[in-house]
Amino acid sequence: MSGLNIGTYNYIVTIGLGTPSLNFSLEIDTGSDITWTQCHPCVNCYEHQELLFDPSRSTSHSYISCGSHQCSLLSDHQRQSCNVTCQYKETYADGSRTAGFLSKDRITLPPSQDAFEGLIFCCGMDNQGRTLNGSVGLLGLGRGILSFVEQTAHKYNCTFSYCLPSTSTSSGFLTFGRDEASASVGVSYTPLITVPYSESLYGVWLEDIAINGIPLGIPSIIFLSPGTVIDSGTPITLLPQTTFNELRYEFRKQMMFYGHKLLPSNISKGDTCYDLTGKKQVYIPKVSLVFVEGITIELDPTGILYVFEGEAQGCLAFNGVPDYTAPTILGSVQQRKIEVIHDVGGGRIGFRPSACV
Repeated sequence: MSGLNIGTYNYIVTIGLGTPSLNFSLEIDTGSDITWTQCHPCVNCYEHQELLFDPSRSTSHSYISCGSHQCSLLSDHQRQSCNVTCQYKETYADGSRTAGFLSKDRITLPPSQDAFEGLIFCCGMDNQGRTLNGSVGLLGLGRGILSFVEQTAHKYNCTFSYCLPSTSTSSGFLTFGRDEASASVGVSYTPLITVPYSESLYGVWLEDIAINGIPLGIPSIIFLSPGTVIDSGTPITLLPQTTFNELRYEFRKQMMFYGHKLLPSNISKGDTCYDLTGKKQVYIPKVSLVFVEGITIELDPTGILYVFEGEAQGCLAFNGVPDYTAPTILGSVQQRKIEVIHDVGGGRIGFRPSACV
């Protein structure tokens, strides 16, 4: 589900944690590994709508000791100094952070009720961040050893897919394991690559962007350094500034042709926004991502023009970052209504358009 109803721009799923199992809403994040939830007693917790997870009430919960093998699985930047119980910390790109104790417990996936005993997760006792508000924690779906994907590899073979809904009232899905019925119909695959700055991320080889079927002609070297990743935990796609400037220029030109008038720049919403008041049907340019070997994925209109709910205003849902220094990030807004298949074992990423609403 969209997290807008509980105060976050990210997407959430419900998992069962502990024995007896209690349901918690966690943000899905393919850009990080550790799974964590706010736990009782919390020293510093942000506001959310659900009860805190209380480890003392779960008969299957246990903390992990400092000298254990599991504690050593934390990376250097995640590991805190400790005396008895293994402590962790994690800071995200937007400045959000979590810290607490490494634990293990039973995790259940509704509605299948697939259950996993002794999965490693983190009990967050000190958490803060604007993008985290509303959800009670995060489901880490990266490629690292502590991610939920790796910990359940014996059952799901490091394969999962999701489809992110386009509105706050519609729902998509998160599926673990290979779904042969959907994987063979209407799916386009591009190679999964490892970017140099993080083996945990899902890298792809983006070559260009097309508007109304015509490529912008961006030199592919711009996307190669430092690389392109798919991230469900970043809302707006971040493009190299050169690419973004070209996209914005062509998009504005096409929008003018369609009769849309550009609004004044808005610091919080961007500089390419349009008034949609009274318009039942809005025509906008088609935008497609062009991957290596000519694989072209057309974005859903809701992933091109971000329409603010409750407002009659839509803005180009892309932003720019410095060329050659910051990665290209394909964010969750651009993935709307497309099933994104992460086939780690097969070394590929698949896309199936119009898989949810």
